[in-house]
Amino acid sequence: MHDLVSVVIPCYKQAGFLAEAIGSVLAQTHSYVEIIVVDDGSPDNTSDVALSYQGVRCIRQENQGLSAARNTGIRESKGEFLVFLDADDRLTPNALERGLHHLRVFPSAAFVAGKHRNISIDGSPLPTTQRRHIDKDHYVELLRANYVGCPATVMYRRTVFDVVHGFDTAVNPASDYDLYLRIAQKFAISFHTDVVAEYRKHGDSMSNNHQLMSNHIARVLGSQLKQISGNRRYEDACHTGIRFYEHLFRIAMIIDRMRSSARKEDWRGALWDMLVLLWSDPRAFGAELRRKVRLVILRRRRSSRWMSREEAR
Repeated sequence: MHDLVSVVIPCYKQAGFLAEAIGSVLAQTHSYVEIIVVDDGSPDNTSDVALSYQGVRCIRQENQGLSAARNTGIRESKGEFLVFLDADDRLTPNALERGLHHLRVFPSAAFVAGKHRNISIDGSPLPTTQRRHIDKDHYVELLRANYVGCPATVMYRRTVFDVVHGFDTAVNPASDYDLYLRIAQKFAISFHTDVVAEYRKHGDSMSNNHQLMSNHIARVLGSQLKQISGNRRYEDACHTGIRFYEHLFRIAMIIDRMRSSARKEDWRGALWDMLVLLWSDPRAFGAELRRKVRLVILRRRRSSRWMSREEAR
């Protein structure tokens, strides 16, 4: 089936966002698409939401995790191309059209990936720091850091899964990163600068579990290190990645602890963690300070608007 794109939407406890995800696929400028929702044993009304849309296939299975749900989608899909859209994210209207375009431009690429923008829990825009564009040495650069900002920005050729056999369920939280590395090690890949997805930032996101993510990314890079033993350039890049993520998640956990102390009004603990953060990473300290200033300004603006409405009454 020429240019049929299969969009696989795994869903577990995200039924409240699912309609937006499905709607973003139905609104695509490229209309030759099949939508497969994999209800991964979700205790909410995921299946009811999915089946309320004509033409959307819903496959229900016992809860097995995100990677297994994506693999189910691969097995059940028919498209020549695949996109994996998390149920709480959205595609931009021309996402599939742009993905197909870039795959035609780079016929040797096993996948192409674009950019994303962040949105809040209510779908409103959030500031997005775009990662630098990489146009060569993709495997080496991926060993240093995962620069695919959002899984939904990636469009795969179906044929690549005949070789890499899908997502590794043993590293579920980091299985997308693991897949990019396994593909880039064997095939050409390509990146473009079109914004093709909206990535929802909220507290229930698995990526917010920093200890879990740290453990699984360490396993992914450790596995790569064994495979590239003897290649000095690859080994150096992988060690750079290991150090990068160790630092990244250590800083993230300090910030989590600091915010938790502040919520509990444990000011001594919060101050101590602020000093630790300043010592460990002044740039991260500055970013956190700017975030707090923005929050204060936002709260004051909201309070001012509320006072204005009260005065008008």
